[in-house]
Amino acid sequence: MNRYERYKDSGIPWLGEVPEHWEVKRLKFLTNKIVDGAHFTPTYVNEGVHFLRVTDIQEKNIDMEKIKYIPLEEHQELIKRCNPQKGDLLLSKNGTIGISKKIDWNWEFSIFVSLCLIKFNSLISSNYAKYFFDSNSLQEQIFGLIKKNTVINLHLDKIENFWFVLPSLKEQTAIAHYLDTKLGEIDALIDKQQTLLEKLAEQRTAVITHAVTKGLNPTAPMKNSGVEWLGDVPAHWDVKRLKFLGDIILGLTYSPENITNEDNGTLVLRSSNIQNGKLVYEDNVFVNSDIPKRMVTTDKDILICSRNGSRSLIGKCALIEKDGLNQTFGAFMTVYRTPYRKFVYYSLNSEIFKSQLGLFLTSTINQLTTQVLGNFNIAFPPLEEQSSITEYLDNETAKIDRLCETVNQTIGRLKEYRTALITQAVTGKIKVTNE
Repeated sequence: MNRYERYKDSGIPWLGEVPEHWEVKRLKFLTNKIVDGAHFTPTYVNEGVHFLRVTDIQEKNIDMEKIKYIPLEEHQELIKRCNPQKGDLLLSKNGTIGISKKIDWNWEFSIFVSLCLIKFNSLISSNYAKYFFDSNSLQEQIFGLIKKNTVINLHLDKIENFWFVLPSLKEQTAIAHYLDTKLGEIDALIDKQQTLLEKLAEQRTAVITHAVTKGLNPTAPMKNSGVEWLGDVPAHWDVKRLKFLGDIILGLTYSPENITNEDNGTLVLRSSNIQNGKLVYEDNVFVNSDIPKRMVTTDKDILICSRNGSRSLIGKCALIEKDGLNQTFGAFMTVYRTPYRKFVYYSLNSEIFKSQLGLFLTSTINQLTTQVLGNFNIAFPPLEEQSSITEYLDNETAKIDRLCETVNQTIGRLKEYRTALITQAVTGKIKVTNE
């Protein structure tokens, strides 16, 4: 795209040059008010006023079913200074710092202390401001403050001093319109890639399900398994409950005082250490507790998430391998220890397991109990056939996983391009016109 005819030095090192007729202003000169969220412990009720938290703020929508409520009397105290209106902007101040959302709805709500509400004056369009908050220019300032002060919290005095690049209102409208259009195209491409990922995941589960319930020989005689959700299985296979094939071991309970560093402790494997069916070591906790031998991980173990605030995470599992050996696992995890671990692992990743798991989870407790896990039936082939099936599934799932990795890389590049395009437009590195 074209560039503007003339540029000037912005006087800000990370920003560089900006169009000559643009201004550089601090946010406090572009707002009527910036309001902190509630500095109190809210009382949640079944009916009342919506109470927004950082976790409720999403780019495309707000999950109304998950938003909590506070009593009207608590809200009335907040509304005197908050009074959210269409066009205001919500900004996260901690945790996922920098996440922002422009208010496009008219219902009343209050906000928690981890959010702040920004009300813009007539110098800036809220649509343009939202895009500036999503640009690398704003993120550079946010994370520069975090690194400098080693905190994960932005106070209002920091937020109001953010630098903004400000074209005329006419240009702001043109830039916002241009980004609405272009980002809509990019988001449509991202959505297609996300759909492809979902289809690949379905294909992966279908391949696993067929192999662990029907085997690899399409001409093998079949029999009724006697278990409704298993259906017919090869005639020479058995049907066994997991409690007869291995041991179910609950995880370690420890206190905050037991947490230490890597050099002085044992790794505690938790739900966050399982990603896409494999162990990862990006969010580790180490403890100096005495670990019972039974809770030390072995090469016969499958690590299972048995309790979690999110229902979707219950039942996710990974094989204990290499770096996961001779460690331990947390109280919300379960280890299933069995000499048949590879075949059982694939059975736990089948549609049979996933569909039945939902029947045992209640609306109040997201927990896979040892009793439920132990009574789960799987189709059980002879050992030699188990080996052939797991080798086949290793190869087939690896192919699908490679395709998923390629799709994820494409999504990552599209998201990088998305942010780069926003940044280029709102800092004047490319010229946007009404045409």
